[in-house]
Amino acid sequence: FSVADNFEPTIDASITELCWWGFYSNFGTPPQCAPTGDDFTVTYYLDAGGAVGPVHAGPFTVAGLAAGPTGLTITTGAGDFDEYSYTGSHPAVAVTAGTCYWISITNTTTADCLWLWSTSPDGDANSAQDAGGGFTPSDYDLAFGLDILFGVGSCPAPPAPANDDCGLAAGVTDGGTNYPTVGATPSAR
Repeated sequence: FSVADNFEPTIDASITELCWWGFYSNFGTPPQCAPTGDDFTVTYYLDAGGAVGPVHAGPFTVAGLAAGPTGLTITTGAGDFDEYSYTGSHPAVAVTAGTCYWISITNTTTADCLWLWSTSPDGDANSAQDAGGGFTPSDYDLAFGLDILFGVGSCPAPPAPANDDCGLAAGVTDGGTNYPTVGATPSAR
C-alpha cells in the first residue's frame, strides 16, 4: 500500500533531503507499536494531468534516517497513536520550477507494525493511494517537507471521472463501493 502527494517547485533545483511525519499501529490491543528497523523508500513521479504519472526518480532507500517522537498524538477511530518525525537524504533529484511532481514515501519493513503517513492541513487537498492497482485520487494532503521551495495548491486538479454526472453513474449491485470525489462535478440527485 503506497500513498503519494503532489508539489510544485518555485525554482529550478535539486532535492537531496526531506522530512516527513507518521505513526505506527498494529490495529490490535493495545493499538500502539513502535518503530523496529524502518526501511523507507522515496519515489518521485511526473504529473499526468492531476494524477500520478511515470516515475521521475527513484525509488531510493532513504539514507540518514532519524525517527523520533514529536510529542503529538494522532487520534483515529482505532485509538490514539504517537506521531514520529523523520529526516533523510537521497541522491539529487532535479526538478523544474512551475512543474508539478508527486512524491511517495513508503515503509517497506515487513512486520506486524504498520506505518501510516500523517496528513497535513496545508496543501491542495489532492493526494493518491495505490493498493496495488495503480494510484487513485484521495482528498487529503500528506505531511512532508523538502530542502527546496515549493508551492501548494497550484498543481492541476485531477480529471473528472468518466461517470462524472449522476445520470451516467454505474449502479452498485453488491454491497457498498468506496470512491473518491476529487475532481468530480456536483450535480442534482
